[in-house]
Order: sequence, then C-alpha cells, then structure tokens
Amino acid sequence: MLKRLEMAVSAAVLMTFLLVSPAMAQTEVEIQVSPSVLNMDSLGVWVTVHADIPLSSVDGVSVTLDGLPVKVVKADSLGDLVAKFALDEVKAILPLGSVELTLSGTTKDGIPFI
Repeated sequence: MLKRLEMAVSAAVLMTFLLVSPAMAQTEVEIQVSPSVLNMDSLGVWVTVHADIPLSSVDGVSVTLDGLPVKVVKADSLGDLVAKFALDEVKAILPLGSVELTLSGTTKDGIPFI
C-alpha cells in the first residue's frame, strides 16, 4: 500500500489565501499545489505552489508554506508567483491524510498575505 498525503482540499486542487491590506480589505487569491497528491515514498525534490499574485509585488524571502521557508521563487509565464519548497521538509511536517496548506508572506509594501 502506498502511503500518500492528499494535499488538496477539493478535487480541483485549488486553495485560496487572503491578501490583507492596511485597511483590512481582503482579496482572494487562488493557489495550485503540485503534486496534488504526495507519495510519502517519493524521491521527488519539490512541492511547487503557483499563486495568482504578481511576483513583482511579493517579497520573495518572506514566502512560507506552513512555516517552511521557500527555496526557490520565480515567475510563471504570466509574471505570477511560483514558490518551490523542499519535498523532504514538507513531508516531515505533514501527517498522513488530507490536509490544508497555508502559503503566506508579505508584499514589497509590507502587506502580509496568508
């Protein structure tokens, strides 16, 4: 039996986080996590998160996934944030079963997102 971790809240594999402004206005931003199902015996390298927020507005070193620091930050073809996290570190903090992951950080203007 393969041990695996369902990293998606729904079959659509889309999760959301909020961008909070100083005025407490909230903007919903979608993220997609890959792989969506994590085989705990996998020899892969990365958990990749694609977020619907321009990389140019994000302080890259502030980005975390459930408290784990980002290892690679880059832009996708649309200029949006792509964050890569070490697979072994992600596996070490997550229990078996279906879980919700939280991507967080700050913008270059100091506005936190969660």
